[in-house]
Amino acid sequence: GLVNDTVRGPEGSTELQYFQSLSYDKKPLFVEASDTVQVVAQQMTDNLKQSAVILHNNMLLGVVTEHDLSSKIATGRLPLTAACQLIASKNYVFVPENTSLAEAQL
Repeated sequence: GLVNDTVRGPEGSTELQYFQSLSYDKKPLFVEASDTVQVVAQQMTDNLKQSAVILHNNMLLGVVTEHDLSSKIATGRLPLTAACQLIASKNYVFVPENTSLAEAQL
């Protein structure tokens, strides 16, 4: 199954509101959902990318980030042979480049 990280706030609450900065990549790295984590990590390294967009039949499934690799693979939670879609972050919002952070959070 999927690996899920739960963020806990004060008194164990999982409700936590936070802000993230926008980042733009005009030439993102695209990988297939069935590619192994090891293949994706090597492609990210070779292309000097901090993330890779995961596609399946040209449909967006998620994004693998360096954080996903360090928190789910380097810790031994999943092997290097796991399909990258198993560690992907799926709650991303994609917006046009001229969108402000405030607009993106709406």
